Amino acid sequence: MPHPLPRTTPAPSAARTLAGLRRLPGARGPTLGAVADHLSDRAIPLLLLFLGLAAFVPTPGLPVGMITGSACAVVAFAALIRPGESRPALPGWLSRKPLPRRVLHGVLRRAVPLLRWLERRLRPRLSGLALGAGLGLAYGMVVVHAALVALPIPFGNTLPALAIILIALGILARDGLMVLVGHGVGLAWIAILAGVGRWLAGALAGEPAATFGQ
Repeated sequence: MPHPLPRTTPAPSAARTLAGLRRLPGARGPTLGAVADHLSDRAIPLLLLFLGLAAFVPTPGLPVGMITGSACAVVAFAALIRPGESRPALPGWLSRKPLPRRVLHGVLRRAVPLLRWLERRLRPRLSGLALGAGLGLAYGMVVVHAALVALPIPFGNTLPALAIILIALGILARDGLMVLVGHGVGLAWIAILAGVGRWLAGALAGEPAATFGQ
């Protein structure tokens, strides 16, 4: 009698997995190392997703952009230099960094509904953009976007953080179209910054005819 083929259990949704971070122990909140261990073999994209959400969701009174941007850059760079690893090789100082529970609960409360909405639109397509060389390019772009998140620009977190969120979701679902949209959002922000910088340079140089976008 032939044995039935084993059923493959689909991976839990990113929203459900991240919501489980609330249960992690820690008097001051779980450390990033504990979070990475909890996220298991999907730790790199899920950690990038959470950090992107933390930068995207407003958290008054805390320099979240600088912290999460720096952490995102380290995680993505670690993935670049150690391709094929399922968990990021975090430096000790970052692995021991606690996530304050107020920040953790605030981010999850605001971000999980958005995450569920985005996940309903994911499906495997254009997978080459989320695998192999495409994956390396995606992590390289995350490093760039994370550096922009860390810059002290008023309201400057939103678009690069959204780019990180979309790229991470695309990697998780092998959805190259979502990765591509994330690249587009990030490049749009870079173009905006370049345009503003050019306009400011012209204004400071005393060019009255300089107009934004020319």
